[in-house]
Amino acid sequence: MKKDLSESFEKKFLNYLKSKGWLELYQKNPDNPAWKQVRHHFHKKLQEITEKNLVNLSVDFTQKAQDYGKKAQKQQIKIVTEKRLTLFNNAVTRLSGSKSIFPNLIAHAKIFVPTKRGRRKFFRDWQDIKVIGHDNLRIQQRYEQLNQLDLTGWLILIKFLDKKDYTCRFTKYEFLKRMHKQGTQKDYKWLRAFLDRIGGTQFCITVRAEDGEDERFRGSLAPWDAQKGDKFVVQLNEMLYGFFSVDDWSYIDLEQRFLLRNEWAQAFHAYLSTHRSPTFSTRQKLYEFWGENYRSVTIFWRDFQKRVLKPLHEIGFITKVHWDKKTDIVRFDYQKRKVLT
Repeated sequence: MKKDLSESFEKKFLNYLKSKGWLELYQKNPDNPAWKQVRHHFHKKLQEITEKNLVNLSVDFTQKAQDYGKKAQKQQIKIVTEKRLTLFNNAVTRLSGSKSIFPNLIAHAKIFVPTKRGRRKFFRDWQDIKVIGHDNLRIQQRYEQLNQLDLTGWLILIKFLDKKDYTCRFTKYEFLKRMHKQGTQKDYKWLRAFLDRIGGTQFCITVRAEDGEDERFRGSLAPWDAQKGDKFVVQLNEMLYGFFSVDDWSYIDLEQRFLLRNEWAQAFHAYLSTHRSPTFSTRQKLYEFWGENYRSVTIFWRDFQKRVLKPLHEIGFITKVHWDKKTDIVRFDYQKRKVLT
């Protein structure tokens, strides 16, 4: 008899969670302490009301159940974020010489914009950054715009990262060698300017929550650095990396990146590196994100094939591109993405 009653209660409890849209979240992590409290309150109310009135639970109980459900959801998001950040920390210690890692969010948002020499913008006030596939995120930037050369420098910085304190230690020679630079006075000047930019440029990331309790973080990629002679110590921003972890991390092939002289091709190489092959899109969607300086889709697509797809094919990254004229769907086949595991 007790077994029958237990099974009946469990069925009612699952139906209630399903009606609230919490069933999938509960099944993923049923041992979460928040669910035990929801179960306790549900059981207590069942003892007080009849089966007929079950669907008319008091407003007070419903509110408490919703609060516990939101709490469980936030705990689950925190667990996922911490897991992704742990994957990053573990992967840093086993990077090969030709690989680096970066958050997918970097490639899905125009944080490092392809620019021509002398065309870097400066934003005195907060400027919204376009983001693909993350409706719950708002990213803003102010001060000096970062470009694809800055992204390459940041990818090299990560290779010097000590995950214990999130600092990077290196000499001018070590860093510029990894950047495939000659170590001239001009290169040293670029290194100093690069560190000033990633330390000065500010980002504001807001993660919108359904309950209105948004999470917000403001900071730079490298809050401070110290230099003594040819030696550098650069502090990276662990909190900002935590916010980057709302999405996954991917490996990127630096040797391929160095073969690309066009910043536009470098940016699309990074974007495809965050996806699994094959990747599908349309010319219209590509135009909306990558072709803001073009008057039409036709002109954009012509240049995109010449300046982006052709170089990526020449270095052996893209193996095939197929455009279906009837549906406008473009299929990209390329080297398989390396996923952090």
